[in-house]
Amino acid sequence: MNNERSIYAATKRSMLRYYDDLKRTRIIRPNNYTNKLNRCNQIMESSEKEIESHLSEMFNKWFKQKSLFLDDFNRFITACRIGWKTVSNAVQHQCDTIMRSKNFIDI
Repeated sequence: MNNERSIYAATKRSMLRYYDDLKRTRIIRPNNYTNKLNRCNQIMESSEKEIESHLSEMFNKWFKQKSLFLDDFNRFITACRIGWKTVSNAVQHQCDTIMRSKNFIDI
């Protein structure tokens, strides 16, 4: 799970660099940039917490079983990878939509 978490962190860093480039090329107005970036950071943090808690709960539930099988563990690892990739793609899509929206209203 640490490997997927580090890949997610790298995705976050690349997204933030990309958004800084959008600001520099004046695609995003400076007064809107901070609000949009804060909203994206909230989405990134909440998504990361949710996936971590869900995967930890899944692992603990599996680990408390009386008989543990290697196939189940391999399925869990695959689910972990798929979950992190799905969250990463969803966060990236949501943040791209927010950063490129012309009439963004921070809630």
